[in-house]
Amino acid sequence: MGTDDPERPLLVGPHRGDGALVEACLPKQVFPARARESALEYRRTFRDPVMTRYDAIRVIAAALDSEAVVANIGVPSKELYAANDRDTNFYMLGSYTQATPIGLGLALETDRIIVVLDGDGSLLGTAVLPVVAAEAPKNLTIVCLDNGAFGSTGNQPTPASGLVDMELLARAAGIRNTCKVQDEEELEEAWESRGRGPNFIHVVLNPGNAPVGNIPLAPAEIRERFVRALGR
Repeated sequence: MGTDDPERPLLVGPHRGDGALVEACLPKQVFPARARESALEYRRTFRDPVMTRYDAIRVIAAALDSEAVVANIGVPSKELYAANDRDTNFYMLGSYTQATPIGLGLALETDRIIVVLDGDGSLLGTAVLPVVAAEAPKNLTIVCLDNGAFGSTGNQPTPASGLVDMELLARAAGIRNTCKVQDEEELEEAWESRGRGPNFIHVVLNPGNAPVGNIPLAPAEIRERFVRALGR
């Protein structure tokens, strides 16, 4: 069949050797100026942890009002369910590293305050923090529950257990409103004093999982009641 045959699809791809077709199809890009100063003054002291993840989750759960919460995969979601189940809690049941990306998307599409309960292991498995800094949603708070371990898979140590400072990582990514908390009083103070986002609260914890049960909700139920609660 010839190329003018109406029954034959015509495929056009950017394969011209000089790249002219590619350039013609792309919108004009405007890049920001890259000349700038980059400096960071930072010093923190890590104390021996006194809280577990469940301790921290209970502090936050007790302080929740109208915020929508995205909880990290596995045991953290179970612990939030045990501490304070709400229709505006979105429990992650099977998507490693996706709590903060989901929270970011929600924050960009709603005026509601969005809180993400994420972990050191999950955040170290994604490059989402620079995207959060670039998008800068004022209604987003990320709580990094840093127990230095992959808690849902056997408490294997993460690089945050003795090397990576998660708050410093967030600062280096461009998030300016950060703090480090290491006991319940500091966590309560950080929660109450957080201002315009994005906020990053780094909570230093002992490893370990609370003896809580499974969430008695199917994934579709979790999604549907969350969407209803957001008024979508």
